[in-house]
Amino acid sequence: MSDPSSIDALIDPDERGERERQQARIHSFLLTHDPMTSAEYYALTGMSAGRKALTQSRARVTELYYAGMLAKLERRVCSVTGRVVTVWKALPPPWTPNESPDTRELLQQHLKEALREVARLKTQVCELQAELRTCHFG
Repeated sequence: MSDPSSIDALIDPDERGERERQQARIHSFLLTHDPMTSAEYYALTGMSAGRKALTQSRARVTELYYAGMLAKLERRVCSVTGRVVTVWKALPPPWTPNESPDTRELLQQHLKEALREVARLKTQVCELQAELRTCHFG
């Protein structure tokens, strides 16, 4: 099960501010450039080196996708990694500035609820796996 502090950290105001800045940078860049993979974005923008920065970049891309701000365009060989991966295309914002804070709050609440549901389901899967291991079919 996920640690409740991990769920709370996900919406911590300081961390949320940095996450939102990263999301905004990625979205703005992709709006003004041809569609690309997350690794290509990372390489083109010269973000700080390291696996953690690349992982964070990919996490922000995934968040933008689930927020409806990016679309999966196709799968092709990435020019950076050499692997077949998703190519992302930025979508123009469908919201107005007046509805953004309410939307953000609502999305944060949905995210927190979804993470709790994932933790509950993970526990249920573990319990079912343990039960299956003790079953004797005869």
